[in-house]
Amino acid sequence: MANRQYTVTPQGKMMWAYLHKPDTQFDSNGVFHVKLQLANGSSDDLRKAIMREHKANKKEAIARNPKRTSFREYLPFKEILNDEGLADGYEFQFKLKALATNSKTGQEFTQRPVVVGPDKMPVPSDVTIGNGSVGKIAFEAIPYFTGNNIGVSLRLRGVQVLELVEYRAEGTDMFSVEEGYSIVTSSKDEPEEEEMFEEEEQDDKDEEDEEDF
Repeated sequence: MANRQYTVTPQGKMMWAYLHKPDTQFDSNGVFHVKLQLANGSSDDLRKAIMREHKANKKEAIARNPKRTSFREYLPFKEILNDEGLADGYEFQFKLKALATNSKTGQEFTQRPVVVGPDKMPVPSDVTIGNGSVGKIAFEAIPYFTGNNIGVSLRLRGVQVLELVEYRAEGTDMFSVEEGYSIVTSSKDEPEEEEMFEEEEQDDKDEEDEEDF
């Protein structure tokens, strides 16, 4: 992946992350994805930027299809409601196909998002990022117009995990830790790190426990 400038979100709460291993439930080739929840104030700039892309895309689609009177419009975010039914922020969805096709050559290639920690060092591939982890997302906004459908997708390029809530599958606490054994893992499958994120300083939790939002 060539170095380029990506948009980076504010930090928020990550949900349903498939970052080291693609999700194959609806696509046998696999899709990496994650949802990011942002509070009302911190989501404003991101929503406005996406809406600008969407309106420009829609204007172009109308110019190309002047006889078409309506479109099915899709946006990659939705409002979050609290327990009282009041607006409490927005949830954004980011995706990246594990197997893609070069539009110029027709050649297929594999891809995956970069996943780093606060110090920009890669997060090991055996660490599963669970719901409630806090982080930032690097992405590209991709407008599309196919048939009667028009919208913007957010192409996932990288994730910076700032506070990890590690997911552990049911049954992992069956055993105790055994001394003197280890499993050596290889990092050759990790994507090349890009300068997507700035190094984040971690607060000393023993001295001061600050709110995330």
